[in-house]
Amino acid sequence: MMALVVGMGFTACTEDDDAAMINIVIEGEVAKTVAVGADVNITYNVVSDEKLDLIEHLVNNKIVASVEDFTSSNSFSGSFDIPTTTAQTVLATIRVTDRKGKVETRDFTIEVESSVETYTAVLLGSQASSSEGSFYATSTNEVFTVATAAENADLVDFIYFYGLNNKAAIAAPADGDVQSVFDGIADWSVKNETIFGLQSEMTATEFEAITESDEAILAATANTDLFLNRVALLSEGDIVAFVTEAGKKGIFMVSSIEGNTYGEESKITLEVKVQK
Repeated sequence: MMALVVGMGFTACTEDDDAAMINIVIEGEVAKTVAVGADVNITYNVVSDEKLDLIEHLVNNKIVASVEDFTSSNSFSGSFDIPTTTAQTVLATIRVTDRKGKVETRDFTIEVESSVETYTAVLLGSQASSSEGSFYATSTNEVFTVATAAENADLVDFIYFYGLNNKAAIAAPADGDVQSVFDGIADWSVKNETIFGLQSEMTATEFEAITESDEAILAATANTDLFLNRVALLSEGDIVAFVTEAGKKGIFMVSSIEGNTYGEESKITLEVKVQK
């Protein structure tokens, strides 16, 4: 009888230990996909049947922060900032350990994606008689010819032309000067009103650094009061910010210009960095 009672007591104690709970409750929704540079914070509450010993924050299985002092021995409210400085997959873990060694975790997989597309657009045929492409769509990275531009008018954001006074110029379909070069534009059912602003303070190094985050793009397009439907007198190395009629923001740099005589065909090459 004594052995049976001792055995029953031991079993009951083990069940009590197993019944101890650690609850990790997350406030709100944790985004599964974010852009580089986004603010991502996990706010959580922990309640434990046993006294808390340690709470750890892990990023990709590496401890980045820990909590060992608690105002309440059985509960804690905290927050966890998720790094989003580079495009990557982040495994964020909250790991809680109580005084008896019980461990509970919550895992979150967050895709940090680049918010910028980088394209090279070669716009040719600066005159209406050309069969080459002068019409560019930032949304699809397509160059259209005079023959195909009208049927894709809703996509066209930039048009290249070489004018008597404007010289090398990039304009929106809504611009009057470009319509005088390409007569058919005036009859388009859609003439997008992209606006442009020369960025004289931005260096080529700063432009090239725009790879994953649109922070510099947002800064360059924060004040568009002086932006116009056309940017003219372009030369190699010029950097221009733009906002499309659809609200997409970006920056392009003039990589090269070939042909600088009015009435003759010219070619411009742009490196375009635009929001996804």
